[in-house]
Amino acid sequence: MPSPGGIIIYTNAESTCNGMGLGQIVCSDKGIINTTHEKLPEHAALDQAEAYGIYLALRYADLRTAVNIKDCSIVSSSKTTLRACTHDEKISEIIRSSRELLYSRISQIRLLWVPANTGCPGIKSAKNIAKMATRQLNPTSKGFSYEPDLLLTT
Repeated sequence: MPSPGGIIIYTNAESTCNGMGLGQIVCSDKGIINTTHEKLPEHAALDQAEAYGIYLALRYADLRTAVNIKDCSIVSSSKTTLRACTHDEKISEIIRSSRELLYSRISQIRLLWVPANTGCPGIKSAKNIAKMATRQLNPTSKGFSYEPDLLLTT
């Protein structure tokens, strides 16, 4: 549960036979305040989708902390992607953009890893929303499909 005036964003990418989906749930101390799901283009890989999810969560948090959110935790089951946001040298443009957002608000945003098999309700719900997104006929993620350079490794 987030602290009063804070939020937690659970993000998860899911690959099914129908494609790649991304799901996010935003919770405050009063409960769920926002959910989003997107079907990603066919070329999306799971690690790219996880990175894109963290990037979107950071953008959401950045907008909210500029207004009145005191702190934010972003929770993902992708340890590799979370590590890339803070440690790895060889990074994609989306990770570089995520780092910029993270470090611009370092005191207000925390990245947290929760193993996928722990049964964390927020991660499970984000996973279900991501699966639901894969059932859509066409990709719905404008940012992912119109920013393919964000996925390139430099």
